[in-house]
Amino acid sequence: DLAKIATCLDFSAADTNEFTGHFTLSEVYVQGFNKGVNINNVFMLTAYRCRFETNTEGVYCAPVDAAGDNGYINAITFYQCWAWQNTRNYYFSPALVSVCITFIGGNCENATGAAEQSYFTNIRNLTFIDYYWEGASTIPAIRIGDVSMCTLSGRFNGSGGVVLGTNAEVVFDRVYTTASTDVVTGANGTQKVAF
Repeated sequence: DLAKIATCLDFSAADTNEFTGHFTLSEVYVQGFNKGVNINNVFMLTAYRCRFETNTEGVYCAPVDAAGDNGYINAITFYQCWAWQNTRNYYFSPALVSVCITFIGGNCENATGAAEQSYFTNIRNLTFIDYYWEGASTIPAIRIGDVSMCTLSGRFNGSGGVVLGTNAEVVFDRVYTTASTDVVTGANGTQKVAF
């Protein structure tokens, strides 16, 4: 199956010396690829009402070449986007440096992998405003690693909640849970959390 080995949308520079500019995705529907959207070395990307569905990786943000391409993202904003039934809905690699990632509205639901629905790390500012997570109680809705400032507002429904990794700094603001287990886990003393 060619789709399962391909990348649908690739926003990445050819090498570490190149940088791509500002992209806008509007009402784009990506389904059935290995990587729905691949992003690295991007100055700014804005996605409006997009849907990433049944891919291996819904939105994949990692360096092209682990041997030397460190990768960089200045800003990505997702407005009312929906990630559904990807093996993993969102992935931001520890090898990638991201400055500002924002989700306004939207859903992250029913990832089919075992580790987490979404993984965010090595980000300076990560924000979720009125966001919705849903999935199996055995799979964390979101895993947050080394994030300097994260603000979460929204609803967790029937998911494994939030797993905090090393050096995660998170503010939970207006978070509602329905049938979710272990809303916050993983604290090892390096995190800073406020409710």
